[in-house]
Amino acid sequence: MEDKNLWYTQLVKFLSDEILPINLRKSTMKAFKLKASHFCVLGYVLYCRGFDGILLICLKWVDSQIVISCTHDRICGAHFSGPTIMKLLMHMGYYCPTREHDCIKYIKKMC
Repeated sequence: MEDKNLWYTQLVKFLSDEILPINLRKSTMKAFKLKASHFCVLGYVLYCRGFDGILLICLKWVDSQIVISCTHDRICGAHFSGPTIMKLLMHMGYYCPTREHDCIKYIKKMC
């Protein structure tokens, strides 16, 4: 479970305490810092800056699974496809780096 939330914890540590992950090489360190520039921490919550400047709440893996299932099964009630659910989550203000893959995987599991 920790592997699936590793991106989240690494970004929070870097943005709040400026602690870089130990296992990064010099070439990937620059990419990590560039990726981190699109995120911010307010309080104890990690946010991603969207293309339009709106802050999207970053979800851990377990939370993303709950939100995907609620969006597909209950709240919207229409059993949308994976890419459609991904767009709905973005409009609701949620972000997860693997959201498209997770949505499609969830839909395949349910069918």
